[in-house]
Amino acid sequence: MTLFLCSLALGLYLIAALKLFYIHLHRYPAPKQFTVPGIPDFTPYADILAAARIRWEAAEKEEVSLRSYDGLLLKGLYFPCENARGTAVLSHGYHCTARHDYMHMLGVYLDRGFSVLLFDQRACGKSEGAYITMGVKESRDVADWCRFAAEKTPGKPILLHGMSMGGATALMATDRLPEAVKALVIDCAYCTPHETVSYVFRAYPLCPSVFFSPAWSCGPGCWPASPCGKGVRKKHSARTRGPFSFSTATRTGSFPPGVPKEMLRSAAQNTGCCTSPAPGIRNAF
Repeated sequence: MTLFLCSLALGLYLIAALKLFYIHLHRYPAPKQFTVPGIPDFTPYADILAAARIRWEAAEKEEVSLRSYDGLLLKGLYFPCENARGTAVLSHGYHCTARHDYMHMLGVYLDRGFSVLLFDQRACGKSEGAYITMGVKESRDVADWCRFAAEKTPGKPILLHGMSMGGATALMATDRLPEAVKALVIDCAYCTPHETVSYVFRAYPLCPSVFFSPAWSCGPGCWPASPCGKGVRKKHSARTRGPFSFSTATRTGSFPPGVPKEMLRSAAQNTGCCTSPAPGIRNAF
């Protein structure tokens, strides 16, 4: 009887863990839509966002793609700027798309003389893939996109801008980035996938993260050996070259608000690091 109950409990545990894993990491059936009514924090910027949408549609652009290290076809868009001073590579966040997260930033970079390369992360938008990996595999994709930008505009510096999961991804990629990457802009990044999972699991009081995080580490190659991955550690921030800008969300339901102090300390030791508060994710612009 005891063996039966233990087996039943283990079975239910695995079913619940896999269900939560599927809900949060499997590709969404349809990408998020960028709508002001759906994001109350954006309401004051409705006119800016409407103008950004018009500019996005009218801007000269080129569809680009590359193969990831594990064979996925990743899709992106390249917006050229005449006599560009450099290229901005934009890495979007969790279950979003390049258009959703960066439509409003396109003009900011074009007006300052930067060509813009943005892309859909694996398992998002037009890119292939079934599961996102919270930046672990995406970090290799980001490094590949930066090399793509360096080859497309040889001799020009690259600025890498990451938002939310895209920010953590950019930091995880620092040991793989080409020399052409001279600056990072990190908007509301988290430190580790485990930290984020634990924070989100506050909404599931009957499913404490201490029980489910180890099960998530058995997913499709999502995490390194330790439970839920080491994520962004001191070594990643310390390897950043050139200017390093952090913005931190003071209000968010997706991960603990604030820039992890470990990341700030290590980045400030090696770069011109500045920080700025923002009321919520994507508001830093």
